[in-house]
Parts: sequence; C-alpha cells; structure tokens
Amino acid sequence: MAETRPLVLPSNAKAENKSETKLESRAHTMFTLSTFSKVILSIGFASLLSVALLARRSSSTSSQPGVQPSAGSVSRTGEPRSIVKRAHLFGQQNWRENEWKAVDDRVRGGKSQSYVGVTQNSHLRFFGNVDTATLGGAGFASRQITDKVYFTSMALEKYSGLTVTTVAGDGKQYALNLKTTLIPDIPDGGPRSTIEYKHIFSANAAQQETLIQWSQFKPYYRGRPVNETEVAKEVDPASIVTVSLMCQSLFDKQSGPFSVELVAIDAVKVETRTGME
Repeated sequence: MAETRPLVLPSNAKAENKSETKLESRAHTMFTLSTFSKVILSIGFASLLSVALLARRSSSTSSQPGVQPSAGSVSRTGEPRSIVKRAHLFGQQNWRENEWKAVDDRVRGGKSQSYVGVTQNSHLRFFGNVDTATLGGAGFASRQITDKVYFTSMALEKYSGLTVTTVAGDGKQYALNLKTTLIPDIPDGGPRSTIEYKHIFSANAAQQETLIQWSQFKPYYRGRPVNETEVAKEVDPASIVTVSLMCQSLFDKQSGPFSVELVAIDAVKVETRTGME
C-alpha cells in the first residue's frame, strides 16, 4: 500500500503565499478605508446640505430682522400662516404725522391726552397719559387719521387683514380701531360717537409684529362691545375711512403715562400652510 505523505510546499512558494495574503489584506484594508471615507463624505455632504437648507429657511422667515409674529400667526386649527403679500399703509416716510387728529376723553370732560411724533428711526411714537380719576375709572387717549380716498385706493378688500409692528412698548394694552362711516362732527367741533371695529394688543419692549385679520376686529360703541347681530359681524375692508390708535383704561385696568413706537402698519394677505412639520 502506498504511503501517504503531507504535501510540503517549497520555501519560495510559502513566501509567495504570504506575500499574496499580505496584498489581499492590504487591498481589503484599502477598500474598507475607501468605503468608510465615502460614507463620511456622504454624511458630511448631507450635513452641510441640511445646514444650508436651515439657513435658507431661517433667512426667508426673517425678512424683517427682529420682527416676531404674535397674534394671528397661526390659524384657528393651529396651522401656521404665511404672509404672501404686503402693502404699506403707514411707515418710514409715510406716517403723515400732522394728520393724526387727537380724539381724547376730553370731549366727555376727561383729562387724558395723546401725542404723536416721528422719531429719528422713522417710527411713529404714540404717547401721552390716560386719566381715570376724572371719569370714575373710564378714560382714553387716541389719535386717528381719516382719508377715505387713500384707504379706498389701497383696495384693502384684497387683503386678509393688517399687521402692526411695534417696538419700545411699555407693556400696556393698545387698540387699533377702524371706522367705516363718516359722520360730521358736532357743532362744538368734537367727534360724534359711532361704531368702530377694534382689536386690542399688547406692546412690549421688543420689536414684534401683530397680525390682525379682518374677522378679529370686533364692533364697539363708546368703548363697549356691541351685539354683533345688530351690526355687521366683520368690518368691510372696502369701506374703511378711518384708522386710529388708542390707549384706554379698559375700565380702570390701566392708567397713567403710556408710550409705544410703531414701525409700520401694513395690509397683508396670508395663506394657511398645510402639510408642514
């Protein structure tokens, strides 16, 4: 029977085998490193792309530095809203400060006073004092501008509402009022009372933009809410003739000196953004 012996490779064959093994190991290592590098590069590129997209989104949502959306920035269902069209009513060089007429509680025997003036930053400062002692807890100070031709020319019915951008506020509550009816003053020169559509907002020290849709203006008469069944439920933007700023006591809830700067009052069109994270 033939004897079976193990196969013995010559020494040079062993060397070649080891060399091939090393080459395969090196090739495997290089492939692994190459694959790892590609993964890292892919992750890095994806991260850079994400940062760029976030920066772009941040830039697009802050076209006005420091402006912070407040009331009305989301829909009643909680969906975010986006301003898609804007037209300046008042702001910068278009404040027409000499046309804002004082309508204070002095017409009813009170002692409140209001003033307006344009600052070095082209803001309209609305300031004064609300007295509540004279009228037993009531009191108001306001400035109004009436210009039916101007408001009609703005075609406000094509917009969703107004924005009021304020800064350097004192934390008090203010009102933006709209009137749709022109009524002659009483013989002594004082304004007659009429229905006005009011929205109350707070003005803080930081710059903020308050979005007020037409449906958020509620009817008032002499400072008190009116039953909406007796008048139009919503203001008709096509019929606006007067815009006014007011600081009032809210029936003895606030009084004394007040001050706020308005950056702009704009007409805006908004759309609800659906399907967003």
